[in-house]
Amino acid sequence: MYDAQGNMAAQLAQGHRKHFRTADRKAGSAEETRAAFEGYQAYYGRYSVDDRQHVVTHTVTQALLPNWVGTEQRRHYAFDKNSLILRTPPMMIGGKQVTGTLVWERAGSLTG
Repeated sequence: MYDAQGNMAAQLAQGHRKHFRTADRKAGSAEETRAAFEGYQAYYGRYSVDDRQHVVTHTVTQALLPNWVGTEQRRHYAFDKNSLILRTPPMMIGGKQVTGTLVWERAGSLTG
């Protein structure tokens, strides 16, 4: 989500995440908690756009991963018809260097 005032928020989840044995989020086992954390990403903050380099920078205010708070997360962007494509620079995830690609598609008209 990006708004006209420069705020952004992102929440990404893997499909079909397993339920905890209990609805008490603090009573999950270590395995349940780890799987929930690894299958979800969320952060919010401010954004700025560099049109020349096709980069959007997210300045993180708060995040599921505490290490991201106060960081700048740069994403290269491109448009393709009704899609926004965001690519991360190479980053370490699970001990492997990966480049993430997200494709956001317009859901439909916001008017009537």
